[in-house]
Amino acid sequence: MVDPIVVGVFTAAAFVGATTYRRWTERRRRGVEAARNVEAERIIALLSTRQPGVWDIDDLRERVATTARDLWAAPDRAALERLQTWVHPDLLGETARTWPARAERREMKVKLLQPPAFIHVAEGGQAPDRVIARVEAEVEGDWLDGAGKRLRRERRTSLATYHHWTHIDGQGWRLDKIQPLPPVGVDPPSSVACRILPQGASEETESQA
Repeated sequence: MVDPIVVGVFTAAAFVGATTYRRWTERRRRGVEAARNVEAERIIALLSTRQPGVWDIDDLRERVATTARDLWAAPDRAALERLQTWVHPDLLGETARTWPARAERREMKVKLLQPPAFIHVAEGGQAPDRVIARVEAEVEGDWLDGAGKRLRRERRTSLATYHHWTHIDGQGWRLDKIQPLPPVGVDPPSSVACRILPQGASEETESQA
């Protein structure tokens, strides 16, 4: 017969070990994200001085913030459709499918807790230019039917999401997707124009400003 005290000790030890591992993993993730943020911001600032027509760090940050607000606070489906210039149709479709079936409109308030932080940039090469921004926000409001009756109340606090943007030649920047978790398996921030090339997350990047 197994001693209940021994079982309790092993259960407690397993819980402490799992909690410690989760905390270590979270600290490590935040450290990697902070390093990527510093490098991505530096690269975009450099590109802003060299290619102001495409890269403008202030304009790009404001575009990320404004589009997030417009997408999350769109009062009706018609307002969503008007975002097609800046937002991928698949993302608009995903957003529309979250609406309750009887909802005709909504009254949502979006508060950004801090300016969007760029954590990834890839400029030059075969693929289109790309950036990923971390957006932390609070979203609160009501879903209403045609008569103005509340169908559902929504409140999300400290919502951190990752916004993936792609530059389409001749069209500008487009928001392709929003993910709840940081990107996995992407190269370090890079720029062909600034000669900052991905060489592995643990290696120094080369810069010639």
